[in-house]
Amino acid sequence: MYIWMILATFMVLLYSYNLSVRGDMREIKIEPQAEVVVSQLVVQQRAARDYIRQRTPPRNGSDVITYTSGTLGCDTDLEDYLPVGYNCDGGFTTEVYCLRKDNWDQGIGDCTSPDAMRYLITYGYIPQKWLNLSSNTPTNDLLKASQNILGMDTSFGYAVHLDASDAASGGHSGDKNYKMAVKGREDTMVYIPNYVVDNGNFSTTCACANCNRCLVYVTPFE
Repeated sequence: MYIWMILATFMVLLYSYNLSVRGDMREIKIEPQAEVVVSQLVVQQRAARDYIRQRTPPRNGSDVITYTSGTLGCDTDLEDYLPVGYNCDGGFTTEVYCLRKDNWDQGIGDCTSPDAMRYLITYGYIPQKWLNLSSNTPTNDLLKASQNILGMDTSFGYAVHLDASDAASGGHSGDKNYKMAVKGREDTMVYIPNYVVDNGNFSTTCACANCNRCLVYVTPFE
């Protein structure tokens, strides 16, 4: 009896090697994994937007905004705005930049000034698993995951240098006034202000020529 059980088990193992791979494997396994990465960044950016709104008139009970430029700590500033159990070790950074409305190359010290344009940006490296090493761009799985979660939101994508020699930008030289842009699934681009590119943690994480590609989500505030 024992020998027959061993033989039966062996036959089942042999048969399993001949089974075809499921045709929907990407849909049921790979795409959900990619959506987890995108969702982490999106959740953090939306929490930061709630943080901003609560410090903007009239919600903050003041005539002026009560937030400043700088990095928003995921486990400090944003703690009350993130869902319970959110993992702040996802590698994403959230920053506020205050720029001059008439010149996005310049920062402005007083974020409450009527001349200020404020930018909220969350960014982080694309995990190696989701980076196409031959083109140095996100894989189609990651791009599709972003579309599943955000639809056609052009403020989300990956950072590219606007340089005709940069293959990831598709040879797009862009607007001569800008160095980088957020490129989405449909090849639409949203420019990243030069002040953001040149300053803060973004400059060392995503803007250097030899950096890995970054996922980026940008929201402007008047």
